[in-house]
Amino acid sequence: MAFRITSQLRPFRNQFGGSRRFATTVADGAKQTYNKFSIMGEFAPVAIIGGFVGLAVLMAGHSIKQQLMHAPAISTRKNRRAAVAEVDDPENCVSSADKFINKSWLRKVGQIQDKSKAILSDPTRPNPFTTPRNAETLNSVGVAPKGI
Repeated sequence: MAFRITSQLRPFRNQFGGSRRFATTVADGAKQTYNKFSIMGEFAPVAIIGGFVGLAVLMAGHSIKQQLMHAPAISTRKNRRAAVAEVDDPENCVSSADKFINKSWLRKVGQIQDKSKAILSDPTRPNPFTTPRNAETLNSVGVAPKGI
């Protein structure tokens, strides 16, 4: 008789709990919540790699601009291309070389050194950002260049 009651209550059991044989805290038909921040951690390595690639592209673009805009040997004007800039326009060439060294942040990063590990100061290789750049030009010796 006791077993007949379970067969009679079967429709009610299917209505409330389905056919599960264990207890659960989630009701049937409950939606699983979507949390967009739970997925964000999975994309962290992709974001880090993307950041490094972006930084490398930025550094390459800056280096290209530095080489094309401030290099003393490169001239974009047509009448200066055939001339030797060091002879024809020495002041402009010296100022361009000064900009070339001072605006290069990769050179500045390369000069970073630990002062505690320095053994002796090397006078043959001074810091290019603290020493003045003097050039012996035609004007300094008394000859007027023809100019461009």
